[in-house]
Amino acid sequence: MGADFVGEEINDIGELEPVIRELVAYSKTDPYFTIRIHAGENDSLKDNVTRAVDIVLDSLDKGQKMPKLRIGHGIYTTSLKTKKGKDLIRKLKQNNVILEFQLTSNVRLNNLTVLDAHPIKEFLKNGVSAVQGSDGCGIYGTNSLDEELALRSLLKLDSDDFKLMCATEDKKQETIMDIIKSKRKDLVPVGRLDKDTEGLILITNDGKLNHDLLSPENHVDKKYYIEVDNKIMDDAQEVFSNPIDLGDFVTKPSKLEILGDTKAYLTISEGKFHQVKRMFKFIGCEVTYLKRVQFKNLNLEGLEIGDYRHLTDEEILDLKNY
Repeated sequence: MGADFVGEEINDIGELEPVIRELVAYSKTDPYFTIRIHAGENDSLKDNVTRAVDIVLDSLDKGQKMPKLRIGHGIYTTSLKTKKGKDLIRKLKQNNVILEFQLTSNVRLNNLTVLDAHPIKEFLKNGVSAVQGSDGCGIYGTNSLDEELALRSLLKLDSDDFKLMCATEDKKQETIMDIIKSKRKDLVPVGRLDKDTEGLILITNDGKLNHDLLSPENHVDKKYYIEVDNKIMDDAQEVFSNPIDLGDFVTKPSKLEILGDTKAYLTISEGKFHQVKRMFKFIGCEVTYLKRVQFKNLNLEGLEIGDYRHLTDEEILDLKNY
């Protein structure tokens, strides 16, 4: 739960100070409440990111802990090599602020002609928590796959950088890449699973295949086993077989197989953030258990939790046949 400020519509982030103060006060009642501020979008005000953090700090009551804070997306700031830039890095680290970035915004706002100067590399190098912004990313939960591929091919980020970003939410949480015992730096997961979800996930070094498998235009099926807290409504299959308007996006038709009052299989051909959970919430059910059991024609046969295996040549060829 949290609040999202679209700060690019605000010339000076200070104009949001009264609202930010109210939200900082509210955050005392909910330790998981997240304040998310688009403070790095204005290309005439390099101090907006710093000011956003300072306003939150100044709003804390005596003894109040820093709330969860995210800053994005352009992360346009003063040079990180200057004293002000180094102070910003220190402040972000000390207060566990997470930076969200978008490749396209960063290039435009930072006037980059060469991507070697991309600020995300400097932030990561200095230990600042960073993820791709959820408005346009494939790494941290949505489907902007061109940006995901660009991270590797243009910014020269490797698997260690990906692990830092994937582990940002919980520094103690193992990532899928920790399980794969490989020294290779070119492996990345195909999409993601929430940390409270289990099941099948592919690892590849083939950027084009990664892109194609996750692209909604290719209609690659992913099948999930679901358990919910309430009886699944009688007409749920018909509801899911049609597009569902979830507010910020409309789902593609999906296939629901009801296994009992509170158990089902669901097959979808896309993978928006928390999509399965939101679809069941649409019909009045909370998902209590979620497991991806199939990806295209691949399943979990013969594998226990934490196990992995190499794909056969035939399976790889099948994956490339959409």
